[in-house]
Parts: sequence; C-alpha cells; structure tokens
Amino acid sequence: MLWLLVTVVFLILVGLLLRWNVGAGFGWISYRDRGRKSEVYVSRPHRIKGKPDFVERNREGVVPIEYKSHRGSLEKPFQNHIAQVLAYCFLLEDIFGPGRVRRGRLVYDQQQFDLVYGDKERAYIARLITRMRLLRRGAGKRNHSEAGKCRTCAVQKQCDESLV
Repeated sequence: MLWLLVTVVFLILVGLLLRWNVGAGFGWISYRDRGRKSEVYVSRPHRIKGKPDFVERNREGVVPIEYKSHRGSLEKPFQNHIAQVLAYCFLLEDIFGPGRVRRGRLVYDQQQFDLVYGDKERAYIARLITRMRLLRRGAGKRNHSEAGKCRTCAVQKQCDESLV
C-alpha cells in the first residue's frame, strides 16, 4: 500500500515538473487552442477577438500563454510577439474583469518570458489597436521594400503601395 502512495506522489511531482518545463506554471489550464474547434475570445467593447494557445488560472488571476518557435537564446522577445501576448492580456481583462490579468507568458523552444501587464501596457495596446484600424482604412504608408512582407500583410487589399 505504501508503494502505491509513493508512486502516486512521484507521478504528481513529475507531472508538475513537466508542466513547469513547458511554461504552463502551477495554475490550472482553463483554455487550450485546439484549432478550428476552439472557442474564440471576443471583446465587444474593444472590437477584438483572439485565441491564445493556453489560458492559465492561478491565485494571481488569469495568464495567457503563447508558444512560438525559435531555436537559440534571446536577450528579449520579438516585439511583435510581445504585442500579441499583451493584446491577449487586453482581451482577457475585458472578459474576466479589471485586475484579473497582471501578466502574460511567451514561451520559445528554449526559454520563456513573463510579460508584465499594467497601465502602461494597456495604453500601448489600445494605441496599437487604434493604429491598426487606421491602417486598415488606408491611413498608413509602406515602410519597407520587401515583396514578401506585402504578400503576407493583413491590409494588402486596402494598400495602394503594395509590391505584389
């Protein structure tokens, strides 16, 4: 009987360590992106929607977790990845309530970054959303000379400066 108890405790500890190694932390996963079948979080007041890879709930609140492929070490995460995670924080705060989202997590192949989410980050994302809406209306200018960027651009159809 003792061996069963020891085995159960051992398996629980291994499970917790595996969760920690993949960036899930010690909270419980309340959402997992499963492709097309997954729920899409929608903020009607801000008119945004999204699907983070995972949403963890713990004593601190709600944490969106986003996984990205990148081999090697980084001093800091890529800015567009930071913006994506902070946008998920912005979205989830609208759904779960003010103060419930204090950080987001960005997980690369070999490391992870916890991103603080507060007033400064909230204002940054609000400005970014406004700027993106202006770009969709044609108020932006192309700032590069790479056809590949134009090919994958979200506003390519509205852009009169597209290279493709």
